Order: sequence, then structure tokens, then C-alpha cells
Amino acid sequence: MPETEERSAGEQRYIYRSAAWNDAYDSFPLTLAWLDSGFSAGEHAGIQLSVQLDNDDIASLSAGIAGPNRPMRDDSLIYPLCASKPMLAAAIIRAMEGGALSLSNRVSSYIPELRNGVAGNLTFLQCLAHAVDGVDLRVEPSSESMMTSLPAAVLVILRRLRMYGESWRAPANYLTWPYTLMAAALENATQTPVSRFMEDEVFIPLGMKNSHLGMSTDAVASYRARDSLVTLYNCDSRTAAEPIPGFGDDSPTLELAIPSMGVRTTTADIVRFYGALLAARAGDARSWLSESSALMMTARHRAGIPEESGAMIDFGLGVELESRHYDKLWMSFGPSCDLATFGHKGQSCFMSFADPRWKLKVAIFINGTIMGMAHGRRVFTFAQKLYQDLGLLP
Repeated sequence: MPETEERSAGEQRYIYRSAAWNDAYDSFPLTLAWLDSGFSAGEHAGIQLSVQLDNDDIASLSAGIAGPNRPMRDDSLIYPLCASKPMLAAAIIRAMEGGALSLSNRVSSYIPELRNGVAGNLTFLQCLAHAVDGVDLRVEPSSESMMTSLPAAVLVILRRLRMYGESWRAPANYLTWPYTLMAAALENATQTPVSRFMEDEVFIPLGMKNSHLGMSTDAVASYRARDSLVTLYNCDSRTAAEPIPGFGDDSPTLELAIPSMGVRTTTADIVRFYGALLAARAGDARSWLSESSALMMTARHRAGIPEESGAMIDFGLGVELESRHYDKLWMSFGPSCDLATFGHKGQSCFMSFADPRWKLKVAIFINGTIMGMAHGRRVFTFAQKLYQDLGLLP
């Protein structure tokens, strides 16, 4: 692994770069120069990036650190966090195609404890499209309370629904807890652990060999022995990257089947996922998902609905859709992508998307969370630099 020494403010520090990163400056001069400036500014501690244009893998790059004394590599298992929601959505649609459930089914049909509360009438369609309304926003559990098994996480949500569900009613908002409930419902509908169902219906068919939802103890030990587990860092201070408690290489979430916390993968695998969705949308007979299902997944099911914060962001089934047509403030994947672009971001450290116009698939993990609009600005800037380097401008 090539190592580049940097000196800053009188201190010596090291920025690791893969050989491919060093070789890619001619192809991605604007993108890599900008990402390198982020290292210097303390905005991130590591980068893993994959780009595919049409059917050609044109970039698989890594730099910085995955954890203390561990370089980021192309095979380091990253935290996509909420960006794993499209994968669960695809698994649910696979179950739908197999006849195990319907998008119009109530989630409570498979979680009896949910039936008598405010969320008893929620359908899979509402949950997948972030179209849940009429529920107090305080129902959303803390990350810490969700670092537990899937059955225990469901109980946390049920308690919070009972505590806040009948009070102030909110409009449709982006929420995470419905996805945890859907994971439990999927288990009950298919009589298969959700980790196994995701493996059988999404990861294995798509060749996502480094993707897991809840790893076994042996798998965790194997990845740890290869120094392939990522520690997530916080870079809000811009002075020193700090490991985030609970999100290290010894995190309990590594073995959890909580979709927004338990998925571990690589950017290359996520690009494979979006490539498969684009192929299915185009009617590829070899696709693991039907054309109608892929089109349904990436259509605008929640459109033009302002959230409590005022945000105007459209959603398909598990995917976010480019929304700058409302206002540039609600840009999803940069100023140059097609308006049909779909993907997802993950808790101030990740962005992935597919642009149907160019058959472009991109996934970038930025190891260094920066909260608020600052993360949005950096991923939009990254996307703009990438489109410029690729010559894909409107």
C-alpha cells in the first residue's frame, strides 16, 4: 500500500493512498484534487470510491484510514448506514414477486403487537416511500437504543409508539424506524431470518461478495484478522478525527440485522446493486428483478410533499430521487445529474446513486461525518467534480 507523508501545522501525519488512487489523477484531476483538499482540511479521514460508466468499471479507489493504524482499502467493509435502505426495499420487492407479501399489506399483519396502535394501518408501500404521517417525530429511537437484536429493536419502537404515538401528529417525514419494522415483518412473512433472506435474494444473486446484514461471529473475526473492518470517524471539529463510540471495528452493530445499522459492504458492491437496478429498468431478461418492479421501485411515490423541516425531497421505494427541480436547496445528487437519478445517502458519511441517462453508478464512503448541510455541500461538490472529469455535463 503506497504511503504519502504530509506535514501540517508542524506535525507529521500520513495519508495512505491505493496505487489505483495515485494512478487516477490523469482521469479524475478535479475529483481527486478536491478529495485530497478534504484530507488537508480535516474534513475526512478516509475515502472509498467506486464509479461505473455504462458497463465499465472506471474507478475503484481508496485513500486515508479505515481505523487506527489501518489504511482504507477497496475491500474495507464500510458503514453505508441509511443508504442500505434500498437493499431492504429490493428484498421486500423480491418477496412480493415470490408471493410472500404485497405492498398494500399492512406491516402489522406480520407484527401482531403493532395492530392496535397509531401505526397499525401502515402499509409496506407507505413505509418504503417514507410516506408515513400522523406520528410524533419523537418516536424515532436513538442510535444507541437500536444497538440490539432485531426483536429487541422492535420492542423499543413499540414502546416509543405507545409513548408518543397518540400525541402531536406530524406530516410525512423521512424516518428510519419503519424500515426496522419492515425487516421484522419480512422475517415473519418469509419464515426466514432477514440476514439470510438478504443474502439469498440480493447479495448472492448480484455478486455482492463483501456485503452482509448482521455478520456471524466467525465472519467478524475473519474480517478483523484481515484488517478489513472500518471504524467510523467524526470530523465536525475539523482538527482531529475522533472515532464514534459504537461504530468501531468491535462495534456490536457488526452482528446486528438492523438495516440502517447492520449492513457492512463496499462501494464496489453497492455499484453492483445499482447496476442491477438499471439493467432491470432497461428490461434486461437476465435481471434478478423484473422490469416492472425496478421501474416501480424507482418511480416517484412520494412527490411534492414538504416535511416538517420544509424539505422537499421525493422518494421511490427505498430510494431517494433527485429533487433540485423544487429548489436547489433540495438537491439530492448534484447539479448535473439527470432528474431521473435515484440513490441514497447515509448519515453524513455516504452517498450512492445511479443516473439512467448516462448509465452512471457511483458510491462514495467519506470516513468522517460532518453534520448538517456541510455534508450535503461536500457530496454535491464531489458529484459536480466527478461529472466534470467524466465530461457528462448537461
